Amino acid sequence: MSISSSLLYSIIYYERNCLNRNRTFVNKLVSLLCSLCIEYGFTATATDILRCFLGPFPIIFCRLEELTKISYLQQKLLILDAVLISRYIFIFLLKNPLAFKDDFWSKFISLLTRTSSFIILIVLVQLSPNEA
Repeated sequence: MSISSSLLYSIIYYERNCLNRNRTFVNKLVSLLCSLCIEYGFTATATDILRCFLGPFPIIFCRLEELTKISYLQQKLLILDAVLISRYIFIFLLKNPLAFKDDFWSKFISLLTRTSSFIILIVLVQLSPNEA
C-alpha cells in the first residue's frame, strides 16, 4: 500500500508542481481521483489493522465501514465518468483540450460527486432492511 500511495502522490505532486503549468480540467480530475485512491487506501487499511489488533467490531461500526468503502467507490466512478465526459466535450465540441482551465468546474465536480455519493448512501441505508 505504501508503494501505491507514494506513486499516486507523485502523480499529484507532478501535476501540481510541474514546470509546464498546463493544469487542465482533466488533469485536476485525475489528481482528485488519485487523492481519493490514497484516502481509500489509508481508511481501509486503518480499519483492517484495528480489527486485527482489537478483534471484531460492533455491527454499527462494520456497517459504517462498509458504507465508507462504498462511498469511495462511488466517488471514484463518478470522477471517472466526469473525466470521460469532459474529454468527449473537449475533443468533439471545443476542438481544443487545453482550452478549458477553470478551477470552479473542478471544485464543482468534486463537490457534486461527494454530495451525490452521500445522497446515494442515504438512499441505500433507508432501503436496506434493518439488521438486529
